[in-house]
Amino acid sequence: MAGIEVKMETDANKKMERLRRGTGVTFTRFSRSVGRKVANRHKPRLEAALRKYAPKRPGQRYKRTYTMRRGMKVTIRTPRPGFVMRAFNKVPYTQYVVGIPDLRMTLGGKEQAWMHKGRWWIFGNVVRKHFINIQNDYESELLDVLEDQADVTVKRRSQRLR
Repeated sequence: MAGIEVKMETDANKKMERLRRGTGVTFTRFSRSVGRKVANRHKPRLEAALRKYAPKRPGQRYKRTYTMRRGMKVTIRTPRPGFVMRAFNKVPYTQYVVGIPDLRMTLGGKEQAWMHKGRWWIFGNVVRKHFINIQNDYESELLDVLEDQADVTVKRRSQRLR
């Protein structure tokens, strides 16, 4: 395997359909612009988190090239409705440094080399944390649009971003 990749999708169709039935407002035309707005706000945060390097080991003689940092890429597409986020790194040794994420994004760290365990962050954990924040922000923005269009107040759950 050369590098690592995570692709996560969210689809707001179910939530929007439920809100549409309750309010009579169709706001799917706003979902793409809302998705772009949210993506532009969160993409730099995720990229910065993925490019963070662990501190050097005591007595480390290896000179860092920062190839893995340059290889971290994040793309976010905004089909209507929802969005697709893809975080990847094609540098061949990346999985040995930050691990291969599992499908549930809970454990990650698989194939991480012993010398990096406990020092380096886990790829899947970082992506999962940011994806949850992006989903919450996206939902909150859609609800703001709904409130503006329907002149109603929607009861929300806590949207605290971490």
